[in-house]
Amino acid sequence: MTTLVSIELTNYCTKGCPFCYSKSTPKGQTFWTPDMLEGFIRDLSAHGVEAVSFGGGEPLQYEGLWDLLGRVRDIDIFKSMTTNGLLLSPGVVERLRPYLNKMHVSIHFPDRTTEVMRVIQQVKDLAAAGLKSGINMILRGEDMAAEKAAVVRIKEAGITAERVVFLPMRGKGQHPNLERFREVASILSPKFQSVWCLMECRKSDRFVSVNWQGRVGWCSYTGAKTPMKEFTYAGMQEALHAKELVYCG
Repeated sequence: MTTLVSIELTNYCTKGCPFCYSKSTPKGQTFWTPDMLEGFIRDLSAHGVEAVSFGGGEPLQYEGLWDLLGRVRDIDIFKSMTTNGLLLSPGVVERLRPYLNKMHVSIHFPDRTTEVMRVIQQVKDLAAAGLKSGINMILRGEDMAAEKAAVVRIKEAGITAERVVFLPMRGKGQHPNLERFREVASILSPKFQSVWCLMECRKSDRFVSVNWQGRVGWCSYTGAKTPMKEFTYAGMQEALHAKELVYCG
């Protein structure tokens, strides 16, 4: 049974990471309106989905964000968000606090010390404001010294393994070196968190990805996604099973 649905609110993002699996761009757009999303999320909750995660693109750049968060505030479903943190000012943190249960900030470039330290501080600030918080960190295995140094900084900051998710680089031609991945991630803890498909490409019985065009897939990385005929739990499941999982690499 699906218990977690990840929703890309937009593919608008000014950071411009060249490896972005959602093809985000500073000229981004979205298919979603707050009204569409409210109805969809209410139906997901009614059918037993326990959590929704808002992403992108950059969700803080979704123009309907505050309208959406106000609309879904009363829905009994766990709400989280993943952000690049560039717009995560103290004022935005305070404004988000009543609406979200958890927030993750991404480290896209572990070799950029300023980014690593910024994210560490933002995660600590989120926790201080009363929001559960964590880090999503991409590992490419190209500059292991920089990746290891970033993990050491995270550990020294007191951010523990249950608050950090390590993500392998995905995309055409990208195949994670599992030994290198484990060597870096295990600095934080021998038992670290990563995506379920780290070891092999496979479906999850619990997770569904819905992109910024309203298309559904078995994971966030895969290009095999199908548009929903209706924005309901049933419509999502119908679209999900219309295509088999296609490896992203």
